Amino acid sequence: MSRIKIPQQTGKKIFAFDLDGTLFRSDKSISDRALNTINQLAKQGHLIAIATARPPRDIARLVPANLLCHYLICYNGAQVFKGTAKIFDQSIHPELAYKLIGQLASYQSTLFIGVESQDTFHVNQSPQPLFGEVIHTLTAFTNPNHPVFQEGITKIICGGEASILDSLPIGPLADICSVSHTDNGLIIQVMAYGVSKWVALEQIAREQGVAIENLVAFGDDHNDLAMLTSCGVGVAMANATPSLLEVARYVTKSNDEDGVTLFLEANYL
Repeated sequence: MSRIKIPQQTGKKIFAFDLDGTLFRSDKSISDRALNTINQLAKQGHLIAIATARPPRDIARLVPANLLCHYLICYNGAQVFKGTAKIFDQSIHPELAYKLIGQLASYQSTLFIGVESQDTFHVNQSPQPLFGEVIHTLTAFTNPNHPVFQEGITKIICGGEASILDSLPIGPLADICSVSHTDNGLIIQVMAYGVSKWVALEQIAREQGVAIENLVAFGDDHNDLAMLTSCGVGVAMANATPSLLEVARYVTKSNDEDGVTLFLEANYL
């Protein structure tokens, strides 16, 4: 389904994969075919990176242990791991995080607010309607001295009906934070200023001496946009958001049709 011919670049490449809606099928599994294909690329000397909004604990729970992966980009780029070693960690400043959460809560009393801190999901109400059954800690975000603020907040998540989120005055946040709308407009994710999957991937490429044209990335949602439009080969899934499909140079089959695998087999193996 690619729209133009893939440029044949020589040398080591970095292959970066979003998870939900991309490498994951709808049941949150990775096909054996995809697993084998990615491992084959790793054995050929290429580097494999997972680039996700998810926290590290989800990678350990959902990604097969035998997937050969060199880098983990978590929280949309707020944390980066090389193997098991954390090599980058950028949190939202505690005072700013407290102020933002207070402002968001004041706009809509029923708004779901969750924060990721020290690989723990703190929430103001049950996350089940948005995320299903996930481990969480109920937290009142009214005390600026609460440990959650002192330990550092990696990401703030707002959730609710699209009409509610659309009414939030999010625009000014772009000047002080990185903001991304995902999951069909049902979730707003807020990270520290300058954080993105692309920034993290670019830093990895620089460290490894890999040229931008040798970066290959797959994604399906708004938080993948910069990564897909900036790397050498950015591939949108057929199930991607309309805004991503509009700008993607390459499009493959959907996540449930093993689109990642089909594209890799056709162009790199």
